[in-house]
Amino acid sequence: MARLITELRPKSTGIELIRLGPDGDGGYLVPDDLDGITACFSPGVSDSSDFELACANRGMQVFLADYTVDSAATKHDNFSFQKKFVGATTCLL
Repeated sequence: MARLITELRPKSTGIELIRLGPDGDGGYLVPDDLDGITACFSPGVSDSSDFELACANRGMQVFLADYTVDSAATKHDNFSFQKKFVGATTCLL
């Protein structure tokens, strides 16, 4: 068990991290190595689209899906939203 815990600790990749989106929920630390990334797929956006907006502002096409909301929380020309449930099982709602 101790070996497993050791393996789960953060390890340096040699690439600095940047935050995309807000501090706290809805924001993510990602490697500052996004050159050439052209798309972002985001299932389960809920009521915050700030991370996705940051991706769109970097020129990415952003594909969002969430059945619990009617649209992305913010608008951007690079957004494509579908009101769909995305999960490991089929859900007929």
